[in-house]
Amino acid sequence: MKNILSLFLFLAVGVSLAQSNLEMSHDPFEVRLPKVNPVTHQHQQALRNQESWKSFSAQHPGWSAQFNEQNQTLHKAWGKAIPLSDEAFKNEVLSQFGWSQAQLIEQPVIRTDKKIIHRFVQEYNGVEILFSQFKWERVEQGVVSFTTDLFSTKDLNTQPIS
Repeated sequence: MKNILSLFLFLAVGVSLAQSNLEMSHDPFEVRLPKVNPVTHQHQQALRNQESWKSFSAQHPGWSAQFNEQNQTLHKAWGKAIPLSDEAFKNEVLSQFGWSQAQLIEQPVIRTDKKIIHRFVQEYNGVEILFSQFKWERVEQGVVSFTTDLFSTKDLNTQPIS
C-alpha cells in the first residue's frame, strides 16, 4: 500500500511540474529592472578625476569612492573618520557634489552598538523618488562612509500618463 501511495504521489508531483513551463508562461504585468553593466576601472578613474571628488578627497585624504556609471554621480565613499557634526557633514557633502537639501526628507535614525546611520530620501513635488537615498554612517570618532543615490530632477515629470 505504501508503494502504491508513494508511486501515486511521485506521479502527481511529476505531472504538476511538467505542466508549468517557465519558458512559455508570460505575465503581462511583470516588470524587470534594467540590466546593469559591470563597473569598469577606466570609467571609475575618469569619474574620480571630477573636480567635486578631487576637492573632497583633498580635504579628506585616504577616502575611496565608487561612482554610479549610469548617471555619472558618486554612489558610495568611505575612509578614515571625519570628525564633523552631522549637520556640518551633510551640508559639506551636499554643497560639494551639488545636491539640493530642499528635496531631502529625513528618515528615522538607526542606532546600533557600533554606529549611527542617518538616512534621507529624495522627494520631488511631494513624490518620493524611488531608489533614492543620502545616508552616512557615524562611529564614535566621526563619519566613516556615506552613500548618495540622488538623481537630477531637471527633466522629471510627475504628471500621470493617460
